[in-house]
Amino acid sequence: MYPKFLVLFILFLAGCALKEPPKQEVFLLIHTPQLRYGDVAFLQRSQEAVDLELYEAGQPLFRLHVEPERVCLDGRCMEASLFARRFLAPAYPSTFLWNLLQKRPIFDGQGLIFREDGFIQRIHTPRLDIIYEVSSRSISFKDRRNGIRILIKEFHG
Repeated sequence: MYPKFLVLFILFLAGCALKEPPKQEVFLLIHTPQLRYGDVAFLQRSQEAVDLELYEAGQPLFRLHVEPERVCLDGRCMEASLFARRFLAPAYPSTFLWNLLQKRPIFDGQGLIFREDGFIQRIHTPRLDIIYEVSSRSISFKDRRNGIRILIKEFHG
């Protein structure tokens, strides 16, 4: 009886061990003045970071590691605010990419409308013309004023 309890206890502890979040295969489209990509990628989300592994024709292209305060491209890191200015648009806050990849509202929830399966945001200012939609299986972001489009479609099954 005692050895069975010990085995069950060890299995319980192993099940409670921290496990790496699963990688999701996604279709990723990124069009910015500085970046152009459209192909399959692998997305991995956790509370601390989001990792995107980008591939082209089945070959690794680069890895994007995003945390709330920094972004790393193939291991070269910079502050999230610098990444936003350099690769996106100067009007974007440092939290933009983190919130987008975590499927959270952007720009402090400005223009936020909840839907049954997510939400939509429409933001129109002199520097922004944004439509951002989030559902359980996709993220769609378009800023016509700054020429930025980001689309993530999750594959299920």
